[in-house]
Amino acid sequence: MVPDDPVDIGEVLHRRIELAHAIEDRVLGRVRHRNRIEQPVVAILVEIDEQWASDTKAYIKWECQDA
Repeated sequence: MVPDDPVDIGEVLHRRIELAHAIEDRVLGRVRHRNRIEQPVVAILVEIDEQWASDTKAYIKWECQDA
């Protein structure tokens, strides 16, 4: 329902903008929280990968054992 009074339209738009901002803040807050958790985990995994890549010991033998 769209009100006929321009003031009411402004109030409706203002409420919609406030709601959109609240939703955006909530979503961005979750994204920021997730990034704070993921960054250290990714750093640890990269470090482990670098250690395995530079290690001379084979953790997985890719050659076929049947041949």
